[in-house]
Amino acid sequence: MGELNTKKVSLTLGVVFAIMHTIGVLGMQVGLMTYSQWAHLIKFEHTINAFNIGGFLAGIVTAFVVGAVVGLLFTAVYN
Repeated sequence: MGELNTKKVSLTLGVVFAIMHTIGVLGMQVGLMTYSQWAHLIKFEHTINAFNIGGFLAGIVTAFVVGAVVGLLFTAVYN
């Protein structure tokens, strides 16, 4: 197998992490957390604050950066 392109892998994982974060936040906002607890037979108390666009965007950026760093480290080890 050839070497992985560090930039492509980092950007791809960054985007995937950001999309997963977005889906998770939107899922919690529409009530999927309750369904998840029911489906897995667990119960824990949680509070979901009102939607805050600043926090939402900060979370997406953080998820992207973490994904990009994971991709960078993965290619460094793989190559």
